[in-house]
Amino acid sequence: MDNRVAGTRPAHQDIGVLPEAISDEPLQIRPLANTDIEPIFQACQDPEIPRWTVAIPSPYTHGDAEWFVTEYCPASWADGSECTWGIADPATAELLGVIGLRNLGDGCGEVGYWLATGGRGRGAATQAVALVSRFGFERLGYQAVRWQAIEGNEASRRVAERVGFRVSGPVRRLLNQRGLWRDAWIGTLLPTDEPPPAPIELTDGVVTLRAPRADDLAVLPDLVDDQVLAWTGVPGRTQEELGPWLDFIRRPNRPPAARFAIADGSGELLGFVRLSQEPYVDSTTIGWWIGPQARGKGLAYRAVRLAVDWAVSQGARRLAAGIFDGNASSIALSERIGMRSEGLRRAYWPARTPGDPYRDTWLYSLVPGDSGWPDSAV
Repeated sequence: MDNRVAGTRPAHQDIGVLPEAISDEPLQIRPLANTDIEPIFQACQDPEIPRWTVAIPSPYTHGDAEWFVTEYCPASWADGSECTWGIADPATAELLGVIGLRNLGDGCGEVGYWLATGGRGRGAATQAVALVSRFGFERLGYQAVRWQAIEGNEASRRVAERVGFRVSGPVRRLLNQRGLWRDAWIGTLLPTDEPPPAPIELTDGVVTLRAPRADDLAVLPDLVDDQVLAWTGVPGRTQEELGPWLDFIRRPNRPPAARFAIADGSGELLGFVRLSQEPYVDSTTIGWWIGPQARGKGLAYRAVRLAVDWAVSQGARRLAAGIFDGNASSIALSERIGMRSEGLRRAYWPARTPGDPYRDTWLYSLVPGDSGWPDSAV
């Protein structure tokens, strides 16, 4: 095999975009070359690649790789239907993966990518998607870049959200994967969108507040007992019920709103804390719960204290907690934090079972000047 760039075409063919590299650091994002055929073939033997992609053949042959590099990529560069690059390590030139930007028309593109096993877990996908999306905005004039992934592809979703895509779904039967219609997430990035802040981790040395993770679902049912169901909006006990709930709370946060998993010193999941902005007013609502094995040890207090201190450091002006009437432990914790009761809101919150009476809810708040208001930012 020679090392010619596969996308090279005669200069008089002025349809589409000439193949060009768009980055040398921190990654090489360059047109594919004929020397990439063998690495692409080898990488696509990994069953995870056809599992999560819709167009890559399975099984994947050497002829598939040769056709992709020598025929498909040059043709799609030439007619402007798709720009495709190799993602390579700048130090070793190792091919880490492939990324493409497809022209959907009407000023919209769609980014798709895959990584070989050696390219994963090092931030390569996030960097590549950000660079290629910027190329679409600045060089191709796109007004939006779209991302799609089969439901369950958590790694790809994390990449999209880190870049700044606003993700929704799942949309039923959105993608056709080799003849099988699959539910999928969809996200959109605009030129003015900014990536969300990096995940926050807080600790007092005993408990840690961290970003919720997909693998929390494995242990989450063990934390949900009758008390959690009675006093929170957690939807159920099974992974099927909890999966969409966890998916929602894992969406990117913008301080002082945040959703934290509570973990102990060993990393064991204990529960969750939520901070959210009330619509139309400058007030931050806080809610929390922990599983049965962590109760009675002061861990919930530590977690809420960490969250309150952090929220104030991020500009929260007022904190409020709504607590169902009868939830004595949460009322006691609120008072220990220094919150004060503003009274009982009667028939305020819908019951879990449709048709049951609305629930009375105590409102507690913390404002500057209260004894529990943090003296200094953390």
